[in-house]
Amino acid sequence: MDADRFWALVDAAGGELDALRPLLAPLPDQELLAFQQRLHDQTARANGWRLWAAGYLAADGMSDDSFDYFRLWLVLQGRAAFERVLADPDTLAELAWDDEGAVFDAAEAFGYLVAEVLEERGSDPGDALVAATATGEPSGEPFREDDDAWFATAFPRLTARTRA
Repeated sequence: MDADRFWALVDAAGGELDALRPLLAPLPDQELLAFQQRLHDQTARANGWRLWAAGYLAADGMSDDSFDYFRLWLVLQGRAAFERVLADPDTLAELAWDDEGAVFDAAEAFGYLVAEVLEERGSDPGDALVAATATGEPSGEPFREDDDAWFATAFPRLTARTRA
């Protein structure tokens, strides 16, 4: 599965995990495993401190697990939104989410979707199924959670939305 096919499936779901399941269900096992690899690759691209800081601001705090779920949520928003927010995390302010960021944590289920579809059809991917979220040290410079001035400068639109 190439990147365009991956994103076509994600975009067709319109940000809804329940809409993605029936799109994945008819795919052969190898395509599902390739979809999961693409998901992993995209979360790896999004594994950066600056994006984590934007998510931290949006959710009023973000643990490492929550950052994993946030990246899954961001992928689920579709290719255009994902690429835009990666290029400029302040554009996260343009996307829809609840004020507490609970929608980010709810995206955890996206990480298990391929495994569930495979299980439902009786397939056992074993070690072939990679983790949905890439782990490891985020790229860039860590942020200080208590540096309100930095947040306001780095993310003026996001700060206006979340700290108004």
